[in-house]
Amino acid sequence: MIPVPTPALLKQIAANENNVYASYHRLIDAALAKQVTRDDSYQRLVVQWSKLNLVPPGETKEATGRRRAAELPQFVTDLNQLLAPAAAQAQQPAEDFPPVAGSPWFIRLLNLIEEKVVLPIETGSPRAMASVRTCFGDEAAAAAPRFRKILQQLQAIHARSDGKSKGMLYNPQLPRSMGALGRGSGAAACIDLSSQFRPHLMSDVDAASTLVHEGSHTIAVEPTVDFAYRNAHAHYLLPPKLALMNAGNYEQVVIDLIGGKPGQLDAGDVKALRDGAGDSLAQVHALMCSRVVRAWVRVYDLIGLAANGRITAEELRELPPVPSDSGPLLTALLRELFAQLETLMSVVNTYLVLRLGPKPGGELTSAPEQRTKDDPGAHRRPPTPGDMQPLTFETTPTATTVTVSFDWASEGTPDAIARNVLFELTDRVWQGRRAVFSGSEVAHVVQSIQLTDRPALRAMLKDYYASLSRKTKID
Repeated sequence: MIPVPTPALLKQIAANENNVYASYHRLIDAALAKQVTRDDSYQRLVVQWSKLNLVPPGETKEATGRRRAAELPQFVTDLNQLLAPAAAQAQQPAEDFPPVAGSPWFIRLLNLIEEKVVLPIETGSPRAMASVRTCFGDEAAAAAPRFRKILQQLQAIHARSDGKSKGMLYNPQLPRSMGALGRGSGAAACIDLSSQFRPHLMSDVDAASTLVHEGSHTIAVEPTVDFAYRNAHAHYLLPPKLALMNAGNYEQVVIDLIGGKPGQLDAGDVKALRDGAGDSLAQVHALMCSRVVRAWVRVYDLIGLAANGRITAEELRELPPVPSDSGPLLTALLRELFAQLETLMSVVNTYLVLRLGPKPGGELTSAPEQRTKDDPGAHRRPPTPGDMQPLTFETTPTATTVTVSFDWASEGTPDAIARNVLFELTDRVWQGRRAVFSGSEVAHVVQSIQLTDRPALRAMLKDYYASLSRKTKID
């Protein structure tokens, strides 16, 4: 639903200030475009909206602002009435969540972490220490004792669980894709659980590794942060000192030692990824996944700050123009941005395949599907020497395959290639679709996340991305 403009916002609309009317324009355009039922009420609103945006000949800018301020509240009210049935249908039904305190499943998870992870590390098990060395490199000795501290923190948080506001508690407002979310630190820490965090919906290895990930955020001394995730194995690309502070690396050790999760890399695969050998575009994919998920988490943080009136202009600096001093309107915009980032995250993490094109003079294969801004339809053309595009796209129901030309990939850095793929991909995802934010706007938020993230993370993110600004090894 779109927030009805307050008197303060109407004053800004009348004065054409603070991007308020432009923000409503974004939200309303997207809402009308998404509407499935297009009856007489819908058609009437479309006509009214067109008239509201029309500037009659001779009407001054000031008069236009006053007219829009006078008419917008009723229009938004009528539009919300049209949107109400769809919003009610999309709302998740109330659920009865099982108690966490005394839960045999949670107790089993904590015991599993101790028996399969913490004790093997403390006793120097070769298998356990090999995983720790792979995930933390030269900082393995510093990382090892932190697993006991994380477990102790999880045990304390679980013991405080009261089903209301303390300990581990289910939060139906948490996105299901988030799994869980650690809040606070030390004795005041909590872990919010999504509705997916239940034994019939989540495996023990997923649940245990998620708890360690979130628990690592809440330890009292040097809590971890999230600046590289396990998607496309991005966490393996961190320098050891950054890996020590990254929650995903602790999560990976739990997965290695408990087992039962396919698709994990062995030590040789990790070395190849770090060296840029093997799959030469693996670093590009890992970097894209890391940036997109980091932006997704950061925008979720900003939603909470905006709703509580604690957001700053600095935190909004790299976002598209939005009103910084309106909680409900800014929150609505950020929720839409979060939803678009969630879509992009699914595309990048699940459906994106990066492929290296053939070497010059090598055998040419059939050209993949190509799309351009001038020609949004798919078309095929026979490949010819010297006529290969830097990026070509092939989209099917199960994958989006991007072929990067050999010459271009051999000259570019992972960061540069990832940036170009990202902007082209987002343009294609939202091409012809009326969304609140354009594809290039979403891509810019992702690409600039290290500039406006939490101050404690900015330097670490810059170091991480800088480490991937060298040329890939193209064999």
